[in-house]
Amino acid sequence: MIDIINTLLPIATIATQFIIVVLIALLLVGEKTITGFIGKYAILIAFIVSLGATMGSLFYSEIMAYVPCALCWWQRMFVYPQVILLGIALWKNDEHVRIYSGALAIIGGAIALYHSLLQMGLVPSLLCATGGGAASCAQRLVFEFGYVTLPLMSLSIFILIALLMFGVKKVDN
Repeated sequence: MIDIINTLLPIATIATQFIIVVLIALLLVGEKTITGFIGKYAILIAFIVSLGATMGSLFYSEIMAYVPCALCWWQRMFVYPQVILLGIALWKNDEHVRIYSGALAIIGGAIALYHSLLQMGLVPSLLCATGGGAASCAQRLVFEFGYVTLPLMSLSIFILIALLMFGVKKVDN
């Protein structure tokens, strides 16, 4: 079962990246039908995505026993609150969450981008302390399909949430 989940999460990342490309294309061409539908359910979709991301990160740390590095912890700080914020926004029909959730997604995405570039060897390790037994931010614990890593999974989630928050439509109260 663990092996199946460990394979499904990178596949879900690729599916997320495909959805991101489709959403961007639809936004660029001004497609109203699909973007209107997605915009209407953007908070619900983002809630499900953030809940899945939270469960995925807990799977890797608690079940796979991967020790999160400093940058992983920072990314978690920007995704875990999304579950609560988006859950409350769903309950209260509050489209204003797009501002807060979008900001968290952009900041978390910037950290995930840096972390991804670090693991590719394209930037120096300036923001990751590894003393005292801490995990190295440069170590790839997951490397599936020749490019999917944990920070790339995180980056994909943050981009999708930011796009969804960009497309949130006003909710009727």
